[in-house]
Amino acid sequence: MYKTIKITLLVVLLLSIASCTNTKTKSMFNFLKSYPKYDFNAEACAPKDFPCEVVSGGFFLANDAIIAIPEGSVLGTTGWGGFGAMHVVGPELKALPTAVSVTWVSYVEKKFYRGHFNLDYDLIANYFKKGYTDFEGNHTTFSTVKAGIAPGGYLVVWINGLGRQIEVGRFKAKEVEVTKEEFIPNAVLSVEEWLTKYRDKKLPPEYQNEDYYNNIPFNKWENYRKKYSWKPLLQFENEKKGELRVITINYFNGENMIRQGIDSNLLAYKKRALPIYIALNWKDSANNLFGAYIYFGATHTFESSEEFKPIEQEIFNAYDKIFNKNKAEKAELIFKIDKYNSHIQVFLKSEQDSIELKKMKINTFKRTK
Repeated sequence: MYKTIKITLLVVLLLSIASCTNTKTKSMFNFLKSYPKYDFNAEACAPKDFPCEVVSGGFFLANDAIIAIPEGSVLGTTGWGGFGAMHVVGPELKALPTAVSVTWVSYVEKKFYRGHFNLDYDLIANYFKKGYTDFEGNHTTFSTVKAGIAPGGYLVVWINGLGRQIEVGRFKAKEVEVTKEEFIPNAVLSVEEWLTKYRDKKLPPEYQNEDYYNNIPFNKWENYRKKYSWKPLLQFENEKKGELRVITINYFNGENMIRQGIDSNLLAYKKRALPIYIALNWKDSANNLFGAYIYFGATHTFESSEEFKPIEQEIFNAYDKIFNKNKAEKAELIFKIDKYNSHIQVFLKSEQDSIELKKMKINTFKRTK
């Protein structure tokens, strides 16, 4: 009997050692394996008027290394998909990420969230390998992997480069309890006192009330991801047409692009989210340069988002009517520029219908270059 027990224990021990050895060997193999490497950094952001803070987190790379997501900074001033805290540490060239792990606090809710999620490595690797042509005509690739954290445990990952940002993952983290030792080990305040203090400190006065705290639009960031087949189009009232030189489009879903006016991808119908901001750069027949900033929603350049609610609602209603109610397959977002290059009308037009957008904010001006 004792002999049987000894043999059984020996087998269990050997299996444990083998399992541990296999794990270490696999980890060492991944670390030494030659993965494509790129020069990129990790960054984090949060929605405007919904401040969040990373407690801990990082991107797990293909070779089992980890690049940390910056922690300790309250995010939200630059908006969803905007620039935020960044870590520029570690080796210059790194393997690409295969997973993301984040713990964060949502100050408006006074809640913590945590999640570990696998990323689509092949998708990210293909984007980095393929690269893209920037608005100056140079071939480049992406330089940042960005985590967007929001109320309700909403997490989005983008890759970013000069004039280009693309979503590569969307996830839902779970609410968790976080101890004071993990969050604010050296603070005098309790976790509850800390959250209350910084929630009010980071919000505009008009949002420091229970009605705002208790009516968070948790489906907002998912609605921002809706895409339709559309393209931007400039029309000039002057018979001697002008020429679009460069266009910048920031989308509600956090993606963005800067393209030359003659870019074939820009001129084609593509599945795109709705634009929150568009910058136009054009010239007339006499080579005079002009520009315009067009806002369909609140960006980080505005202190308050309140005045943009009806503007945002207008463009979402227009797209909903054209595509969902009227069942259009494609549409054009038309910018009609007057003969003086000083006034712009905006229309969303399909084959069946045309809706003029009147509430957005537009700033037109002369350019020097």
